[in-house]
Amino acid sequence: MRALRFPLIAVAVLAFSVAAQAKAPWTAKGKAVDAGVKTCASCHVTGAKAKKGDPLTERGNWLVAEKGKKKAAEVDPSWLANYPKKGK
Repeated sequence: MRALRFPLIAVAVLAFSVAAQAKAPWTAKGKAVDAGVKTCASCHVTGAKAKKGDPLTERGNWLVAEKGKKKAAEVDPSWLANYPKKGK
């Protein structure tokens, strides 16, 4: 059993690091246009472990509303350039 511990821990760490980086480009895009974006928690209440359907912050809800207005298939973080509370 002890021989399996290291490989299992290594796989878990690798899986977590890949999941945490999955939306890193979204955060980078958001930071480029809105100084208020710091981490995933800028839009998601649950932060880095956010999943579809999880509660959103005011900024996240604004992005979803913009997605509806624009009839877009996916949220685009560059829309934060027009966020009314940009930088906060």
